[in-house]
Amino acid sequence: MTETCYAATIRQAVMRVHFRRACTKPGLYLANSPSARCVTSYFRRDKALFSDSSDSEKNDAGFRNAMTFKDPDGQELICFWHGKVRRPIQFRIHFSYPIQSHTPLYIAYIGPKLTKK
Repeated sequence: MTETCYAATIRQAVMRVHFRRACTKPGLYLANSPSARCVTSYFRRDKALFSDSSDSEKNDAGFRNAMTFKDPDGQELICFWHGKVRRPIQFRIHFSYPIQSHTPLYIAYIGPKLTKK
């Protein structure tokens, strides 16, 4: 797949995520709210699209190094949390975590999976 095609696929997937506003309404997290359904659908179910790395991966020095990025100020970010995009090609979106209202959310990496077991 060419780099241009790959970039277009990533851009389309990110745009789809961007428009899922029901998942990002601040302060609304009721048991059956759109926000709660979003968290359940994308973060908590089997084969969730957004997940943390396993404990064994986090304890591996090589894996930890591969998941370490720099923010715009040069501070290290360890981005174990990631999203998985599976169509038509597979790639990962690694981001800073925890997500908090008073700190920026950094997208540290978008591209092919960096590590494979």
